[in-house]
Parts: sequence; C-alpha cells; structure tokens
Amino acid sequence: MKNPLMPGYRLLLPIFVLLVVGFAGYSAGERSAMNAALTAASGPLIFSEPIVDSRVSIAIQQARTDFAAVVIGRSPIHAKRDRSIPLPADGGTAVFKAPGYTLTVVKSLVQLGGVDGYIYGPVIRFEEPTLSGNADSISRLSFYSRRALQELLGACRT
Repeated sequence: MKNPLMPGYRLLLPIFVLLVVGFAGYSAGERSAMNAALTAASGPLIFSEPIVDSRVSIAIQQARTDFAAVVIGRSPIHAKRDRSIPLPADGGTAVFKAPGYTLTVVKSLVQLGGVDGYIYGPVIRFEEPTLSGNADSISRLSFYSRRALQELLGACRT
C-alpha cells in the first residue's frame, strides 16, 4: 500500500538506519553536517515509487551516503579507492568503487577570476540498470579557493 504522505517510504527506512548506524564513528558535529549534506544531496535522488530491486536500492542508499560525506569534505564511507585507475595529475582527483556505482571525488586545480583554487565535489556514476537515459552521472561540483578547501577538508580531520 502506498503512503501518499511519504513517497518512496521504503527507501527512507534503510537510509534512516544508515544515518544512525553508518555515522556511528563520527562526532555529533560531523553527524549533523553529514545529515545536512545528505538532506541537501537528496535533491538529485528523490523517488516517488519504491525501488523493487534490493541491490539497486542498497547501491543508491550507499551512494547517497558517500555523496554526502564528500560534500562535507569526508572520505566516502562505502566505496573503496580503485587503485587500478591511474591518478590524474590535476590536484587530487580520486576514483572509488562500490557495488553498483563509481564515485569520483574531483579535486582539480583551477583559476577562476584570478583566484587560485579547486573544483571539488562528488560525481556518482551508477552501473546500468540503476541509471539509464540521457544522463550518465549525478554530481555536485563547486569552486573553492585554496583556503576554503583547506578549511573544508581540514575541519573534518580535527
């Protein structure tokens, strides 16, 4: 039976469990930031129908958590570094793999309006049949001055 007040409710319970259990090793401030990032990141991953395939559902849940972690400057929680892919010489971009998706953490040196900095953020590419159609990825890339990115990444290591 569908719940019209909570579309995609079958996806919400496992995500709640991920928030409670998956963030257990983090401080209260980090958990709060990840919750906020996960809420903000949910924009590209909102469902009005329940997902039938449990493997796809798990991949999407884990991708959302990894996406949120990267947005706040943390390392991915579920995806692991793919060391078979050579590192690009661009400032620190790294590729991570998990069942059902690839996460690229873009950290690319740029200059914008005379300000040295980085393009930083997550790019998720799902394996088929999870994502099909005209789009091949979901991303949130932003410009950060060197100082701003150091603060974002450094705040997570203190």
